[in-house]
Amino acid sequence: MGSIRQGRISQHEHSPNDALVAIHSNWDDHDTWGSCLEAHFQVCYTLSRRGRREDIPSEWEYRESPFGPESAEESILGCDLDPCSTRDLLKAGEVLARLARLIPEEDRY
Repeated sequence: MGSIRQGRISQHEHSPNDALVAIHSNWDDHDTWGSCLEAHFQVCYTLSRRGRREDIPSEWEYRESPFGPESAEESILGCDLDPCSTRDLLKAGEVLARLARLIPEEDRY
């Protein structure tokens, strides 16, 4: 791991996951379950739109909207994941999938 020198992170420090940074900026701490599902959907939707549908793990249970991409786009988070790398999106999706499994049943609404 890198070190912090003069208030800056050295070149060797791992850069943050751009997708998680974008998702975090729109996260609702009062609705972890809703935020998690919405962000996970957006990750999958972004991958699917890029033609990377085969990269989305089946255990994420992503299904495209039966009403087409336009209806899905209207309900997506306010953050833009398009600039994020596919690698960052897949890692963010894994984090979100783990988080969803950890949220207690009584907090899922």
